[in-house]
Amino acid sequence: ASSVIGGPYLPLTGGTLTGSLTGTSAKFTQIEIESQVPSILFDETDVSSNWRNRVQSGSYKVQYASDGSTFSDYLVIGANTQLWKVGGSEKMRLNSTGLGIGTTSPSEKLHVDGNVQVTTGGNTYLNINHGNVGFIKFTDTSISSPNQFLIQHNYAQDNDFRISRGTGGVDFVIDSVGNTGIGTSSPTAKLHVSGGGSPSVIIQDTDGTDQYATINHNNGSNQYISGSNILIGTTTDSGYKLNVYGNAWFNSGLVTNTAVALKLKQASGVINDSTEFRTGAGEFKIYSGRYNNAHQSFVWATGNNYVSGATRMTL
Repeated sequence: ASSVIGGPYLPLTGGTLTGSLTGTSAKFTQIEIESQVPSILFDETDVSSNWRNRVQSGSYKVQYASDGSTFSDYLVIGANTQLWKVGGSEKMRLNSTGLGIGTTSPSEKLHVDGNVQVTTGGNTYLNINHGNVGFIKFTDTSISSPNQFLIQHNYAQDNDFRISRGTGGVDFVIDSVGNTGIGTSSPTAKLHVSGGGSPSVIIQDTDGTDQYATINHNNGSNQYISGSNILIGTTTDSGYKLNVYGNAWFNSGLVTNTAVALKLKQASGVINDSTEFRTGAGEFKIYSGRYNNAHQSFVWATGNNYVSGATRMTL
């Protein structure tokens, strides 16, 4: 280096430059340091710690020494990689693939290995803009396939929202018109459940207080399912497979494979206040519990009609 004062170089060929530079003469457009490991040491004399900038192995480094002499990398900038360290432990790395937090090998634009917390005083949201399919993928690396769970917005498939296991199939979907599908990707009603092999829907009461499931209508009427029985207009399970409190209309007839086809009972609760319609052995029978206060019947057999215990009639 030149020792000419006023030239482009400081008059220093070795050792340490001490003192201070002030005034207009201390302004430089470029400082050039020639060395195998060129460094600039910032020594704050009133504390024991020091910072150092240096170029080493083709990378620019910002280093810190809490004891003033044992330096650790805090920032390393290379041609293809930048990394940030705290206390000698790497916390973040940026390379041509993406930014990794908690990982030294990011596999996406943002790769976080660890928990993420977002805190704000207002509304908090994650905004995903996409042109085809946008999704959040959960992968459990501790088990074998299928080990993925997807929450996705599928613009290519009718602009719907989906939840699925793995990359194929649909477990839950809400389409663009508000229909919800479970086990189907094309729901045709507000709730469309599709499945086989086992019951598609199970509604279970675990505390035992109300042993039925309710289906509500906007006209105020309710249907209940109690065990294997269906209750309409009442919550009282009388042991019948179908218990209707009110009027009933069967558009395509009523079919049964048991002896009692239909039983009508007055809601007054009077004993034997009921009428049963039965079939069997080629006969059609009507039993009335209020006929002369005795259980009488009307039987329609082949060629004969009669009232049991009363007058026999033939048509």
